[in-house]
Order: sequence, then structure tokens, then C-alpha cells
Amino acid sequence: MRVLDLCRGAQAANRYFENGDLATTETNYCRVSRQALVTALSTLATKEAVA
Repeated sequence: MRVLDLCRGAQAANRYFENGDLATTETNYCRVSRQALVTALSTLATKEAVA
């Protein structure tokens, strides 16, 4: 899964103030609120599938 799929490009103000650039697609908000959740659920599902 691509980061852009999760963050949907992020809000322009967040991109600019967090990264200093409008061309970025990932923000701290997305990393903490969306990507961390998906990563944790994916890890949990993988561990349960192996067990």
C-alpha cells in the first residue's frame, strides 16, 4: 500500500508547516494517526496468521 493511498495527499497547510514544502504527500499527522494504525493491524494480523 502506498503512503499516498493512506494520506490522500494531506492538507496543504499541514504539508507546508510540517515539511516546508507543498510537494510532499506525508505529514506527521498521517504517520501517527493512519500509518501507525495500519502498520499495527497488519503486524497483528500477520502474527495471528502464522500462529
